[in-house]
Amino acid sequence: MKYDCHIHSVNSVDSDQTLDMICSTAIKKGISGVTVTDHADMWYYAETDTLSRIKSSISDTCKAAEKYGDRLSVFCGIELSEYDYDPQKSAELLELTEYDAVLGSVHCVEFEGFHDAYSRIPFGPDFKDEEIYAFLEEYLLYINRMVDKFDLDIAAHLTCPLRYINGKYGRNADIMKFTDEITEILRKIIKRDMALEVNTSGMKGQNGYLMPDERILSLYRSLGGEKITLGSDAHITQNIGNSFKRVVEILKRIGFNGYYYYKKRKGIKINF
Repeated sequence: MKYDCHIHSVNSVDSDQTLDMICSTAIKKGISGVTVTDHADMWYYAETDTLSRIKSSISDTCKAAEKYGDRLSVFCGIELSEYDYDPQKSAELLELTEYDAVLGSVHCVEFEGFHDAYSRIPFGPDFKDEEIYAFLEEYLLYINRMVDKFDLDIAAHLTCPLRYINGKYGRNADIMKFTDEITEILRKIIKRDMALEVNTSGMKGQNGYLMPDERILSLYRSLGGEKITLGSDAHITQNIGNSFKRVVEILKRIGFNGYYYYKKRKGIKINF
């Protein structure tokens, strides 16, 4: 059984795939369930008409659950980013429906004059190494606050800035310079009974990478962490369920004996 707990639809500003496209592809790939987790980036709440998009996401997901229910479990989720940028509107979004899963993430960090998504920060040669590490330290503070205070089920793509710092700009920053900060974050995830997402969106070919990587997953397991979800973070259909078989082998090697999906905000374990 395979459950993809992080998928975006046309109701995210950066995806064009409809629920029919998502569901038909998932069925063809032998996936048992998908969770639709459209973006709610609070820094861009008004700019991207977040309220209308999330209402549409809920409606589309509910219709798909009825249409495909005998072939595919379709769960209603949300990826809520920068919760504390506007706690009132964040809370209003969470009251729109009975979600199956609430993903928490950080896409934007206030840093040295940048008030924007880190995907648009130019981490090229003009950024000194110490500035990159200062940014990562600030990002981890945002993550720490998120897992400490807010109403979430799953901590999504924990090391996402590395997709741009290392992936796009080739800077080779080592996130384990912040082992103490990461350990604190993981302890809070465990204490609050959240799940840690293994995000497979970077698993392209043999040289792909996980978010977070095996070192952090091993640390999480050593601390007693058990709850893991798998998320392709797919914005296009070919990425749905991306590299799940490879990831399961990695998780087994680390010492996990299963992973979770969420229904009505309760984690359900799938044993390997």
